[in-house]
Amino acid sequence: MTNKTNNMKEEIKEIKGLPNYYCSQLGNFYTTKISPRYNHKGEMKPLQPRRHPSGYLYYGFFVGTGANKKRIWRRAHRVVYETHVGKIKHGLEIDHIDGNKV
Repeated sequence: MTNKTNNMKEEIKEIKGLPNYYCSQLGNFYTTKISPRYNHKGEMKPLQPRRHPSGYLYYGFFVGTGANKKRIWRRAHRVVYETHVGKIKHGLEIDHIDGNKV
């Protein structure tokens, strides 16, 4: 995919530990984890973020199945970093250098 704003190629990777969830380095999130009734082709569908009271965007991901199914919430900028760069070292922070939390 190509981003129309700056012609940067969007690189989409699966989120480690969250099968069927994906994110791009541009901060877009997708899933194929939708009922086959609505997504019989297994296409990637965009996820909609929520805004945390701190101003940062975050997403809910469903993990587990059946009675063990639960939703976990993760801040978008941390998931993007961990997926495309690697683990965040202890004691370090991931934030937006320009101060824009979106």
